[in-house]
Amino acid sequence: MLMIGLAMLALAQDAGAQPCSLTEADRINNRTLAFGAFDQNGVTEATAQKLAARGCYREAAAATEDYLLYGPVQREREASAIAWHLGQYLALSGDEAAGAHVLATTQRPPEPTPDNLDWNSYVRGTHAFLTKDRQGLDTAASQLGSREGRRNQINARMLRRLQTCFDRPYREAFSSEACAVE
Repeated sequence: MLMIGLAMLALAQDAGAQPCSLTEADRINNRTLAFGAFDQNGVTEATAQKLAARGCYREAAAATEDYLLYGPVQREREASAIAWHLGQYLALSGDEAAGAHVLATTQRPPEPTPDNLDWNSYVRGTHAFLTKDRQGLDTAASQLGSREGRRNQINARMLRRLQTCFDRPYREAFSSEACAVE
């Protein structure tokens, strides 16, 4: 998830040629896409991923909400990933309270993964940042930082980034070089 988010921000800096728009035709087309095409690969310019890559976070949130409501019913894991991105888009657009509410729904039952991903600590830490709960962020960052596994370390680095820029908006803490760690 973090890699997708960082790719969104990197692409947003190079965008600008395409406007921030989401038409009814775009929404209808998005509804026909499978999870990977809509959320992971962004196969059209009106998918949330492509909109976010252009810095169109409000439109990306609108596209994602529409997809969750009217697109194909997703398996639990995919629906959680889509909801996570919705929360991020809301927070990146400046609506951190709404983003926090959505992110709170993305915790998952623990399940074995090859790298023992601790997803819920990442969710709790990001939520804590958005709600300005410093202790919650510090606890989650510490828990996640003590875990082995590549994805845990990537997510722990993001939580440390949020710690570094705790008093800044999510969009800035998420993307600013001044907030970068290690």
